[in-house]
Amino acid sequence: MLDSSSPVPTEDGRVLCRSYFLSHFHGDHYGGLYKAWKKGLLYCSQITYNLIKIRFGVDDSVLRPLPMDTPIVIENDIEVTLLDAHHCPGAVQFLFRTANGKTYLHVGDFRYHDGMKSYPALQDLKLDVLFLDTTYCNPRYIFPPQSEMTEFIANTALEWYQKEPATLFLVGSYQIGKEKVFVAMAQALGCKVYVDERRYDSLRCCEMDLSMFTTNAEESNVHVVSLGMISWRNLEGISKSLGKYKQVVAFRPTGWSFNKKTTTTSSKVGDRFMVYGVPYSEHSSFKELMDFVTFLKPKKIIPTVNNETAETIKKMLSYFSAVLDEYAKPTTLKSFFTSIKRVKSEPNLNKDAEVNSSGHMSVQVKVESEPAHESSPVPDDSHVNCFDRESDAGSETEMDPETEGKMDNGLSDWPLTETKPLPTYEPSSTSSSSSSS
Repeated sequence: MLDSSSPVPTEDGRVLCRSYFLSHFHGDHYGGLYKAWKKGLLYCSQITYNLIKIRFGVDDSVLRPLPMDTPIVIENDIEVTLLDAHHCPGAVQFLFRTANGKTYLHVGDFRYHDGMKSYPALQDLKLDVLFLDTTYCNPRYIFPPQSEMTEFIANTALEWYQKEPATLFLVGSYQIGKEKVFVAMAQALGCKVYVDERRYDSLRCCEMDLSMFTTNAEESNVHVVSLGMISWRNLEGISKSLGKYKQVVAFRPTGWSFNKKTTTTSSKVGDRFMVYGVPYSEHSSFKELMDFVTFLKPKKIIPTVNNETAETIKKMLSYFSAVLDEYAKPTTLKSFFTSIKRVKSEPNLNKDAEVNSSGHMSVQVKVESEPAHESSPVPDDSHVNCFDRESDAGSETEMDPETEGKMDNGLSDWPLTETKPLPTYEPSSTSSSSSSS
């Protein structure tokens, strides 16, 4: 079943779900997953499987990692193909084909690029339903290509380094995601990237070249930190306790750094520090969404983000009306799932398994039927190594214009808490043995 927030019962009141699909390992998608989870079979990519195992230790009996770009028949003659979502390591789109020939594409969280037009599975596809990541489904979001933003960051870092080699570079990131940014910086500067041990373990799961990374902070002046650390107030405090460094240059790569006036980057200068807001997004821009829909020409689109009301859904669908085969009344996720005619299925692996319908960030695996691990009465070790929700959420959720304006492209603190002391930056230096490979 696809991720959502409330159960959809059958006509006789039962709630059935046999199969779950997790598009990627960000906290707003795997919410509710825990060590003893056994509600059905969980399908995902190999990288997502690696992350699930190291962070939760879910039993292999319920995990089904699938190969990329390979049609696989699962239960009830349903065929599923995993396609690269160009979002974060391990992120995939799910293409479903039912026994009666119906096709459904769920993109998860994705950043469209023209190369997707050459995906073999999408060639001459007659698509019935497209579940679309509509995080930035508004004409005002016109992002530059990722390659341009990584080049800008790498070149900017190099310019600062050439002026002052004793510069500490900070790059904001989620627990997974934004890897292209700090790898490009390291290549430009000819150095490794410092990450903490937890992120290092994640990079190993993501099957990246570990020789580029170190867990010894003394080996590199390019440090990856949580995106929340890259704020004006935090950097003001960090710049007062630099140690061997003379200045800090920080980058905040996120779609919410988008500047309506320049559509490129924004920056602020402080005493001994500089921070750049860079509209490097791992979600599709409005134009990219239009290009993708025009290419696929689905019969129906179901927005998976900002879909709380029929009015907002109707507004988003109106952008695609010229290319949609069907442009009927707005369809919510709940109405879509409740409208599906249910057929008698085999006994469930777990009769208490829940099916949910209304989307959260996007429609992925539903595991929220159990309380989140922070408060669940689960075995004592079930929460060990779990990501904290803030650092691993990995989402760029749509904001209302007023709130977005207060964010000031991520370069000012909002809301400000004046009573808090200015932070200092003290990376946890460890031996570099774990980074040798």
